[in-house]
Amino acid sequence: AIVERKLRSIFAHINARNTAPMLDSLSEKFSYRFKGDTCLGGERRTRDAIAQWWQRIFRLFPEARCEVDDVLGKGWPWATTIATRLTLRARLADDPNYENHVMQFMTMRWGKVTRIVTIEDSLKCKSALDRMAARGITEALAPPILDQAVAA
Repeated sequence: AIVERKLRSIFAHINARNTAPMLDSLSEKFSYRFKGDTCLGGERRTRDAIAQWWQRIFRLFPEARCEVDDVLGKGWPWATTIATRLTLRARLADDPNYENHVMQFMTMRWGKVTRIVTIEDSLKCKSALDRMAARGITEALAPPILDQAVAA
Protein backbone atom coordinates (compact mmCIF):
# COMPACT_ATOMS: atom_id res chain seq x y z
CA ALA A 1 0.00 0.00 0.00
CA ILE A 2 2.88 2.38 0.79
CA VAL A 3 4.59 1.66 -2.55
CA GLU A 4 1.32 2.07 -4.46
CA ARG A 5 0.57 5.40 -2.76
CA LYS A 6 4.08 6.66 -3.54
CA LEU A 7 3.85 5.51 -7.17
CA ARG A 8 0.46 7.14 -7.72
CA SER A 9 1.83 10.37 -6.22
CA ILE A 10 4.87 10.29 -8.54
CA PHE A 11 2.64 9.87 -11.60
CA ALA A 12 0.39 12.70 -10.41
CA HIS A 13 3.50 14.91 -10.31
CA ILE A 14 4.57 13.71 -13.76
CA ASN A 15 1.10 14.57 -15.09
CA ALA A 16 1.69 18.08 -13.71
CA ARG A 17 5.07 18.11 -15.56
CA ASN A 18 7.06 17.89 -12.33
CA THR A 19 9.62 15.10 -12.64
CA ALA A 20 11.56 15.93 -9.45
CA PRO A 21 9.78 13.32 -7.26
CA MET A 22 10.44 10.63 -9.89
CA LEU A 23 14.11 11.58 -10.16
CA ASP A 24 14.40 11.71 -6.35
CA SER A 25 13.02 8.16 -6.11
CA LEU A 26 16.01 6.75 -8.02
CA SER A 27 18.94 5.02 -6.35
CA GLU A 28 22.48 6.32 -6.91
CA LYS A 29 22.98 3.49 -9.42
CA PHE A 30 19.94 2.66 -11.53
CA SER A 31 18.82 1.62 -15.00
CA TYR A 32 15.79 3.00 -16.84
CA ARG A 33 15.01 1.11 -20.05
CA PHE A 34 12.17 2.11 -22.37
CA LYS A 35 11.59 -0.67 -24.91
CA GLY A 36 11.16 0.20 -28.57
CA ASP A 37 13.14 1.44 -31.52
CA THR A 38 12.06 5.10 -31.44
CA CYS A 39 13.35 8.43 -30.19
CA LEU A 40 11.99 7.40 -26.77
CA GLY A 41 13.65 3.98 -26.64
CA GLY A 42 16.89 2.99 -24.99
CA GLU A 43 18.47 2.75 -21.58
CA ARG A 44 19.45 5.61 -19.31
CA ARG A 45 21.57 5.48 -16.16
CA THR A 46 21.88 9.18 -15.27
CA ARG A 47 19.32 11.60 -13.88
CA ASP A 48 20.28 14.15 -16.55
CA ALA A 49 19.42 11.72 -19.35
CA ILE A 50 16.08 10.82 -17.75
CA ALA A 51 15.24 14.49 -17.18
CA GLN A 52 15.95 15.19 -20.87
CA TRP A 53 13.92 12.13 -21.85
CA TRP A 54 10.87 13.37 -19.88
CA GLN A 55 11.20 16.81 -21.48
CA ARG A 56 11.12 15.14 -24.91
CA ILE A 57 7.94 13.26 -23.98
CA PHE A 58 6.35 16.52 -22.79
CA ARG A 59 7.27 18.21 -26.09
CA LEU A 60 6.05 15.36 -28.30
CA PHE A 61 2.95 14.53 -26.24
CA PRO A 62 2.17 17.92 -24.64
CA GLU A 63 -1.16 16.90 -23.10
CA ALA A 64 -0.18 13.35 -22.15
CA ARG A 65 -1.47 11.89 -18.91
CA CYS A 66 -0.44 8.62 -17.30
CA GLU A 67 -3.28 6.90 -15.48
CA VAL A 68 -2.20 4.23 -13.01
CA ASP A 69 -4.50 1.25 -13.53
CA ASP A 70 -2.84 -1.36 -11.30
CA VAL A 71 0.14 -1.65 -8.97
CA LEU A 72 1.36 -5.02 -7.77
CA GLY A 73 4.27 -5.39 -5.39
CA LYS A 74 6.07 -8.15 -3.58
CA GLY A 75 9.16 -8.60 -1.53
CA TRP A 76 10.89 -7.00 1.39
CA PRO A 77 12.19 -3.43 1.79
CA TRP A 78 15.67 -4.53 0.68
CA ALA A 79 14.32 -6.24 -2.47
CA THR A 80 10.91 -5.11 -3.72
CA THR A 81 9.53 -5.94 -7.15
CA ILE A 82 6.74 -3.76 -8.56
CA ALA A 83 4.59 -4.20 -11.67
CA THR A 84 2.51 -1.25 -12.79
CA ARG A 85 -0.11 -1.14 -15.53
CA LEU A 86 -0.66 2.32 -16.97
CA THR A 87 -2.79 3.93 -19.63
CA LEU A 88 -1.20 6.84 -21.48
CA ARG A 89 -3.73 9.22 -22.97
CA ALA A 90 -2.83 12.18 -25.15
CA ARG A 91 -4.39 14.64 -27.55
CA LEU A 92 -2.34 14.58 -30.75
CA ALA A 93 -2.89 16.83 -33.75
CA ASP A 94 -4.19 13.91 -35.84
CA ASP A 95 -5.57 11.78 -33.02
CA PRO A 96 -7.37 13.59 -30.19
CA ASN A 97 -7.93 10.29 -28.38
CA TYR A 98 -4.47 8.68 -28.55
CA GLU A 99 -4.20 5.89 -26.00
CA ASN A 100 -1.40 3.45 -25.30
CA HIS A 101 -1.20 0.75 -22.68
CA VAL A 102 2.03 0.48 -20.74
CA MET A 103 3.56 -2.07 -18.39
CA GLN A 104 6.33 -0.97 -16.09
CA PHE A 105 8.46 -3.31 -14.02
CA MET A 106 10.59 -1.91 -11.20
CA THR A 107 13.02 -3.09 -8.59
CA MET A 108 13.47 -1.15 -5.36
CA ARG A 109 16.01 -1.47 -2.57
CA TRP A 110 15.26 0.30 0.69
CA GLY A 111 12.73 2.62 -0.97
CA LYS A 112 14.95 3.63 -3.90
CA VAL A 113 14.37 2.45 -7.47
CA THR A 114 17.29 0.54 -8.95
CA ARG A 115 15.71 -0.68 -12.19
CA ILE A 116 12.77 0.29 -14.40
CA VAL A 117 11.74 -1.45 -17.60
CA THR A 118 8.86 0.14 -19.52
CA ILE A 119 7.02 -1.77 -22.23
CA GLU A 120 4.23 -0.31 -24.33
CA ASP A 121 2.59 -0.96 -27.67
CA SER A 122 5.70 0.16 -29.54
CA LEU A 123 4.02 -0.06 -32.96
CA LYS A 124 1.32 2.35 -31.84
CA CYS A 125 3.95 4.72 -30.44
CA LYS A 126 6.10 4.49 -33.58
CA SER A 127 3.09 5.15 -35.79
CA ALA A 128 2.25 8.30 -33.80
CA LEU A 129 5.88 9.48 -33.95
CA ASP A 130 6.04 8.81 -37.72
CA ARG A 131 2.89 10.89 -38.23
CA MET A 132 4.42 13.70 -36.13
CA ALA A 133 7.57 13.58 -38.27
CA ALA A 134 5.45 13.76 -41.44
CA ARG A 135 3.93 16.98 -40.05
CA GLY A 136 7.43 18.46 -39.61
CA ILE A 137 8.16 17.55 -35.98
CA THR A 138 11.73 16.39 -36.56
CA GLU A 139 12.36 15.44 -32.92
CA ALA A 140 9.94 12.53 -33.44
CA LEU A 141 12.68 10.83 -35.52
CA ALA A 142 15.66 11.98 -33.43
CA PRO A 143 18.09 9.47 -31.97
CA PRO A 144 17.22 8.22 -28.48
CA ILE A 145 18.42 10.24 -25.52
CA LEU A 146 21.15 8.13 -23.97
CA ASP A 147 23.73 8.84 -21.29
CA GLN A 148 26.48 9.48 -23.86
CA ALA A 149 24.29 12.13 -25.55
CA VAL A 150 24.11 14.02 -22.24
CA ALA A 151 27.91 14.13 -21.94
CA ALA A 152 28.38 15.32 -25.54
